[in-house]
Amino acid sequence: MFQDNTLSGKHILVTGGGSGIGYAMTKRFLELGATVSIFDWTSLDAFVATGSRFSAHVKIDCGFGRFGLEQSNWEAAFAQMRATPHLHLAGIYAHFAHTDRPDAVDAQKQNFQRAIDTAEAAGFRDLENMAASSRIALGRKDLIFNAINPGRGLYGWLEDSWRETFTAQPVVRKLFTKVLQVKSLAAGSWPGYANGPLDAPMRIAVLATGFADGLPRVANGLPALIRGQRAPTLGMRSTEHAVVDVTGIEGVSPGDEAVIVGRQGDEVISFDEVAATSGIPLIELLPRVARGAIRRYSNGAAGSGIDSL
Repeated sequence: MFQDNTLSGKHILVTGGGSGIGYAMTKRFLELGATVSIFDWTSLDAFVATGSRFSAHVKIDCGFGRFGLEQSNWEAAFAQMRATPHLHLAGIYAHFAHTDRPDAVDAQKQNFQRAIDTAEAAGFRDLENMAASSRIALGRKDLIFNAINPGRGLYGWLEDSWRETFTAQPVVRKLFTKVLQVKSLAAGSWPGYANGPLDAPMRIAVLATGFADGLPRVANGLPALIRGQRAPTLGMRSTEHAVVDVTGIEGVSPGDEAVIVGRQGDEVISFDEVAATSGIPLIELLPRVARGAIRRYSNGAAGSGIDSL
């Protein structure tokens, strides 16, 4: 995993170290110069025990009830950090719950400020303080402090309620694959995992993408764009393939590009359309697809994956 100093000079925050990754890897992270995350006594003790000089951010639980040092531990934890000469505290961060409730956000803001005050009382200065997710950064400028954690907003995806106020351009231009095979099926045939036999002859195309790529298994007729036209998915996707109806599309051949999300010609399929049709929330759909697709960050040769601007 670590064959060279690829992290050297990079600002990489490693979350969940110490208590879960083992002593050897903990020490290796520090040797590579990673900025680590301290979120409980176990992680603090593990990093301190290596004896290596390191830089850390502290995760604070301000009311989310997930990762983070609880308020009862703040004073003692910051005091121990201050007493550890090989520890450089770079910042404090938190993630807020119930961002649609101003009263809940205000209460967490008070807790976060209390954590900053506790750290400063222990002698720490010039900390990088971060509590703003995408929604907090857009809706609560008083919580930006001096750093933000934009999350999906970094990729240009906003919820419907935010699009009325803010304009964002998704960085992913399209999600695409290739046509593997084209064939004609007679009436009575069962194309792939279709819901029943065909009532009439059909021309179908097999695509090199399936639910293993993070796409919904139940396609509900979601189309792919082939030669600038919509080709509905038939039945359910299989693990690595999908079957689409190309009866009315002239000239479809193996190797043709099939756009799952994005623009082809005058037609567009958005992630919002996929989410709405499949019943999978956008915030769940995006990471599923991202984990299954190959990323390509340039307009290079054709292939399967996510093509980003």
